[in-house]
Amino acid sequence: MYLNAQQLDPDEVAAQIKKYDLIGNKRIDDLDELLDIASATIEVPIALITFSHGDQQYFISKKGTDLTSVPLKDSFCQETLRSEKSVLVINDTLSDDRFKDNHHVIEEPHIRFYLGASLQTPGGIRIGTVCLMDKKSREVSDDKKRAIELISKRIIRYLEQRKMMIERTKQIEFDQQRLRFLTDNVPGAIFQLDYGQEQKKYHFSFISAGISKLHPALKPKRLKEDPFLMSDLVHPEDKENFKCSIIEAERNFLPWITEFRLMHNQGSTWIRGIAVPKKQKELTEWYGVFENIDYFKNYQITLEEMAFDISHGLRKPVSNLMGLIDLFEKDKMSKEDHENFKSYVKEVSVELEKFTNELNQTYLKKQSDFKEMIAKSKRLEI
Repeated sequence: MYLNAQQLDPDEVAAQIKKYDLIGNKRIDDLDELLDIASATIEVPIALITFSHGDQQYFISKKGTDLTSVPLKDSFCQETLRSEKSVLVINDTLSDDRFKDNHHVIEEPHIRFYLGASLQTPGGIRIGTVCLMDKKSREVSDDKKRAIELISKRIIRYLEQRKMMIERTKQIEFDQQRLRFLTDNVPGAIFQLDYGQEQKKYHFSFISAGISKLHPALKPKRLKEDPFLMSDLVHPEDKENFKCSIIEAERNFLPWITEFRLMHNQGSTWIRGIAVPKKQKELTEWYGVFENIDYFKNYQITLEEMAFDISHGLRKPVSNLMGLIDLFEKDKMSKEDHENFKSYVKEVSVELEKFTNELNQTYLKKQSDFKEMIAKSKRLEI
């Protein structure tokens, strides 16, 4: 009895075998041990675990031969794969028309006995065999046939576990790549800074590539080698506050939030650092971010300048105007004083209008500069 040929679709078999990632790889100890058990059970000198792939039969585990594969058309196992039985036994190959002319029978290694158990996936696809061979004809008990069938199922269970581990490893690698892409492309930089309590030392166990966008001298590798490289670049006016904020956060086990400037060839850039501590046995882990807040700071400075200009620039003409109004209300004016009053009001109005126009031009310029600064900041982050 033979299986339907459709069940031995080579493309489907190849797809299943590929998932186990065994062909062309080093031998697997677990499979060698299972093959040793099978060989000892039947007491034969030649034993194989095979995969049928394309027109070849590959030996995934072997004993008693130096071959690594044979053409499928010359193998005994093709009959096992086609057979309706899960275990095929040929007690004497010279008495079997299917095998008596096979060159493995009439030439070395002169196979006379063969037992093959199919390796069948949970989906019912036969991908290979565990086969045992001897150079002399022999009989084998049903119990031993059953033992080899159980070993073949145990091999499949191992292969399925291996496939699951391969799939999980690939998923982990994919997740790692995706996480790396996300961390490297978020605005600013993500980091984990460890503080050893006994050694009293800091160490960046992780910092994303985005740190280089905040300052060209800051590279993840260099920061891991020298965690104080960043503090060396802090603006002199901000150094004391920068160091004190770290010490205070570490001492009181509080979230660290501080703003500071990093010096570079073009001047300086405002940075905000935020980190949350997590206590471990021998160290404190700080999980946080560094972000460029240069445009926020410049926006804040612009607002402060606007408030200052309005407060001080308008003070004089408004004060003069209020004084004239007060004079007009309290005193009786002569015609000459009336004319002078109008002249003063006009003068103050002209001065106020001039200041308003200058203020407007100043803020239009600041607005343009601010927009250009934001655009430049975004270009640097790309």
